[in-house]
Amino acid sequence: RSRMDEVVKGLAARLAKVKLGSGLDQGTTMGPLHSPAQKTFVDSLIREAKDSGAQVLEFGELPGGDLKGGIVVNPDPKLRVVTEEQFGPVIPVLPFDTEEQAIRMANDSWAGLAGSVWTANPKAADRVANQLVCGYVWVNDHGATRLDLRAPFGGMKASGIGREQGIEGIRAFQDTRSVAHIDAAALAAMAH
Repeated sequence: RSRMDEVVKGLAARLAKVKLGSGLDQGTTMGPLHSPAQKTFVDSLIREAKDSGAQVLEFGELPGGDLKGGIVVNPDPKLRVVTEEQFGPVIPVLPFDTEEQAIRMANDSWAGLAGSVWTANPKAADRVANQLVCGYVWVNDHGATRLDLRAPFGGMKASGIGREQGIEGIRAFQDTRSVAHIDAAALAAMAH
């Protein structure tokens, strides 16, 4: 909570530089939403946050002038912008007062694909990261383009089954067979 304004200002500065466009165009930093239905969904999350009284800082716009993405500051944790995966240009920022509260809030979700811990304290980063119920945790970074391809990637809870990459990803392509023989001595010991 004590650094929330700093976080919001930092995110705002970064979002002000976003260039929306085709992922194949040089200079594009954010690709488009994948369908009109997804656009409608993300727009409904933003409208719901605004209607609830949450502060929404808007940045950018789609061609045609609609759907600004942005930062939702201190939304009610029950809003869909917090509880659902948006897959869109919306970042809810929720304050916390203690490390335990932050961990509890982060884990209070049906999802568990990935998360990130932001701190200058490496011991705190490891302590928090090891308590997050998600499959991949970045420290002071976040993004699928920066995955360590040697490490397994996959979610927990309702965010996926199995792992990609690393030895766990290779094992997912293997078919394992168990063959059991009856142990005559063990079978004799079970006789009545």
